[in-house]
Amino acid sequence: MEFNVVQAGKQAPWRRWLRRIGRFFLWIFVSVLVFFGVALSLAYIFEDEIKQYAIDSINEHLNTELRVREIELSLFRQFPYASLEFKDVSCTEAHPRRPRQNLFEARSLFLQFNIWNLFQKNYTVRRVTLKDAKLNLYRDKEGQDNWHFWKESKDSTGKRSFAFNLSSVKLLNVTASYIDEEASREIAGHIDDLLLSGRFSDKKFALSVRSKQTVNTLVINGVEYAHSYKIQVDGSLDADTKDHVYKIKWLGLTIEDLPFECSGGIMKTGKGWFTDLNLSGKDLNISSILSMLPENVRSIKENYKSTGEIMISAHAQGYFNKEELPVLTADFSIKGATFRYVPNNIEMFDVYTSGSIRLGRTADSFVRIARFKGRQKNSAIEGDFLWKNFSRPEVRTHFKASLDLAEFLPFLPIDTLENVTGRADVNMTLGVKAGGRRFVADDFKAAVIDGRMELKQVNMAVRRSPYALHELSGVLVFDNNNVWVQHVNGVFSGNELYLDGKALNLLAYLLTDTEPLYLSVNLKSPFINLDRFLQENATATREKTDAGRNPFALPERLAMDFKADVGKLVFRKFEATQIKGSFSLKNRVCAAQDVLLSTMDGEVLLNGVADNSRGGSWRITSNGRFTGVNISKLFYVFNNFEQDQLSSENISGRTDAIFEFRATFDEYLRVDIPSIYALISITVREGELVKFTPLEKLAGWAKLEELQHVKFSTLKNEILIRDQKVIMPEMSIRSNAMNLNLGGEHSFENNVDYRFNLDLGTLLANKFRIRRNSRQDEFGDIIDDGNRMRIYVRMHGPLSDPTFGLDGKGIKQKIEEDFRNERVNIRDIVREEMGRVKNDSILQKDPWLKQRQERRDSIHTNAVGGGDFEFE
Repeated sequence: MEFNVVQAGKQAPWRRWLRRIGRFFLWIFVSVLVFFGVALSLAYIFEDEIKQYAIDSINEHLNTELRVREIELSLFRQFPYASLEFKDVSCTEAHPRRPRQNLFEARSLFLQFNIWNLFQKNYTVRRVTLKDAKLNLYRDKEGQDNWHFWKESKDSTGKRSFAFNLSSVKLLNVTASYIDEEASREIAGHIDDLLLSGRFSDKKFALSVRSKQTVNTLVINGVEYAHSYKIQVDGSLDADTKDHVYKIKWLGLTIEDLPFECSGGIMKTGKGWFTDLNLSGKDLNISSILSMLPENVRSIKENYKSTGEIMISAHAQGYFNKEELPVLTADFSIKGATFRYVPNNIEMFDVYTSGSIRLGRTADSFVRIARFKGRQKNSAIEGDFLWKNFSRPEVRTHFKASLDLAEFLPFLPIDTLENVTGRADVNMTLGVKAGGRRFVADDFKAAVIDGRMELKQVNMAVRRSPYALHELSGVLVFDNNNVWVQHVNGVFSGNELYLDGKALNLLAYLLTDTEPLYLSVNLKSPFINLDRFLQENATATREKTDAGRNPFALPERLAMDFKADVGKLVFRKFEATQIKGSFSLKNRVCAAQDVLLSTMDGEVLLNGVADNSRGGSWRITSNGRFTGVNISKLFYVFNNFEQDQLSSENISGRTDAIFEFRATFDEYLRVDIPSIYALISITVREGELVKFTPLEKLAGWAKLEELQHVKFSTLKNEILIRDQKVIMPEMSIRSNAMNLNLGGEHSFENNVDYRFNLDLGTLLANKFRIRRNSRQDEFGDIIDDGNRMRIYVRMHGPLSDPTFGLDGKGIKQKIEEDFRNERVNIRDIVREEMGRVKNDSILQKDPWLKQRQERRDSIHTNAVGGGDFEFE
């Protein structure tokens, strides 16, 4: 067995290495202890002196008040620099406004020194760090700011210096705001980390910048552009503080996820800061670009999302001062993009466009889209657009489109139309120029519009409106502010319509609340049901009366002339066919001229005016002619003319009439009874009066059952309706019962004053059932008056309980009439006899007789006109 024995005095190599390493770390440890000891000693020795110098120097240079809770010197917190920390510091702004605000508030403000300079009592600040702070920068309308709180340095020769020779400025967790009333700008945001590095004390130096911040608010000239945008800056500039020139060597700018490259520079001149900057970005995300649009187009930002890429190249050049801003020009292009309208989840894809923007003097500014093209599954659109001169805007555009409306319209933020289907082919050119800073109605009246739109089987409804269009087809030709309608047909509220004509001032009417619209239209329809139109209108307004009537008013801004040719028209109880005529509408007054129609088994010629100019009420005036109209249907259709004395159930026959009518109606087309006026010259043929109350009452009084159902061949009269009364002059009814004369008044309250006169012989014959004349026709016995004695009867009072009696007034009138007739007969006989005597030959030969005759002739001549004769 062998043993390896190490000789005394020799050590293993690894032990020697251990001892060396141990001595090294011991030396390091001792050095650190010595360093910290020296540092603590220096801090203890110089702390009060440094604090005092700092306070004295700051107070000497401040233009405002600085408040500090505590000042602490630290050699290790910002190592390798010694730092003087101001805790809970705030500085009042250097501005006279009231109330005065703080320029900044900070939890910590660090002024950093070179540690070794402390031994030389050289208190020169190399770095400044602001942490956990709020910074408020402000410039008023006169250009005075609030941040010039540091006085210019004075000569301090012979004094130990407390000076600034900065190489670094750092901001950590700082909330900052900048309001510039002079330039009408506002910026607010949060700085996460900002580092500016350079030899700031040199006249010329290289400045590097690196920052991360969020811009919460960016307002320029009242327009808000930003909302929580993350921005990163990393770059290098050449700074010349003597000549105030700053040139960008390279600078990267990232807004959200959009990378841009910047170049150029700025310099200060007598006119202000001159800017010459370039900004370019390639393969940028369109969605992020949309998110940067101003807040006044927030709906676009929120409602449209996109995929695809955009290229932007921008240039800003010009002076930045009170009177001027740099001119911004930019070119952009989009290729193969897809836009999605979020509320309806509708897309437009394969979008290609290019254009340019210039923002400078308003008169020279413009937005131009040189070419736009996009498509959907069944739609395609292309065109161009120019908006120039923002002080007096001018817009020009041309576009062509073949659209599936059910697919295309939901892509647009249009909420007034719903349930839209069909196709539209459009080729349109538009040019409009504003007379002032904004477009007004007069501008659109002078707009240059040229184009054509063809509609094919279009269906649509207006939201919150009862009206809907179905199967609309035709061509609209646009000629400036007017539209020509060619072969347009469709179904409106269930009514099939065919239209040709023109619409004048259409664009101004659609875009304003004051401009009128004039229509000149030829209308044809096989069938129109106005009840559907009114019923849908009432459903929308939810306004109905207890009687089920519907409110109706004429459009205030619509003027119209149209000719109608309608196969059939229905309105409540009224039905007509073969309607032809001319109509006009102006100032809510509708007029009908020479309207000819077949209705109620006859023919009607109508002229009239419906005046709705007062808004709620209607004033109706009409005149016309009825030929061969069924009088029972006439009373039924017109609701018995709003009276119940003579209804459609009481009368039948065929009538010819010439009438005048006027009345006032309310908004529900209910008639105002006291306003009714009518004058009707009427002839009724082959007529019947069945259970006509006045004749029924007379029949009961005279014991004549035949008067309850009277048939007559012809009846003529002129009826006047006014003051809530029906006034009938005396008329003769030659009937199956007897020859009856009837006249009088009948009020709408059923108070009557009728006067009858009947043939006494017929009356007695009927009462005692004496055989009558056997001469008959299909209407019963026709009784010849034969100048026989008549009886005069008056019926007056309430119709429900009338009073009967002899008509003294009628008898008196009859006697006076008979006396006048007899007097005329006697006078004629006397004249005849006297004429015979006068011509007698004996009278001519006898002088005495001749003289006597001449005297009689003289008396007769003096009595002519009085009906009096004197005889000797």
